[in-house]
Amino acid sequence: MPDHGLVHRFQAHERRRREPVGGIVTGLHRLACDYVIGELGPEALPSIAAEALARGVDSLALRELAGCNASDDVRDIRDLYLAAMAELEIPMPDADSVLWEKVRLWARCMVEATVSPYEGASQIERYGVALGSPQEIGDIPYLMALWAEYPARRRELEISMVEEARSLLPRPEEAG
Repeated sequence: MPDHGLVHRFQAHERRRREPVGGIVTGLHRLACDYVIGELGPEALPSIAAEALARGVDSLALRELAGCNASDDVRDIRDLYLAAMAELEIPMPDADSVLWEKVRLWARCMVEATVSPYEGASQIERYGVALGSPQEIGDIPYLMALWAEYPARRRELEISMVEEARSLLPRPEEAG
């Protein structure tokens, strides 16, 4: 059964775009990022392919992919997806690069206070684990462990989490 939440996410992302086909290709690239880190499974790909076709993106492999169903072999679906992306000249991103992008996204959300420090730190820790728990993640895992152990110190821990998140972002002079 297709994951309609991902299809709706793709549709919503595309409605925000001005250029019809260019925006869809951008959406497909973002979904490719989710695919390479395992956040988008092969079962969702046929529905996404059908939606892309309906919006004017076309390739032979994309048509074949749109015709797949739940009983098809996931390896065949994966191969068709990779072929469609190649035909559309959408490069498949590097998983580690995508994971670091997600880490920085959550860090930025924490610093801008659009998510709670705990929620952001949880996501950073999750992506950090997928990266092999690099030192660059800093004290986020340690702070998460303290969060569970010392409820009375949570406000102090939140401040530390945001500071750790800030250290994951490029400095203004580096961002240019």
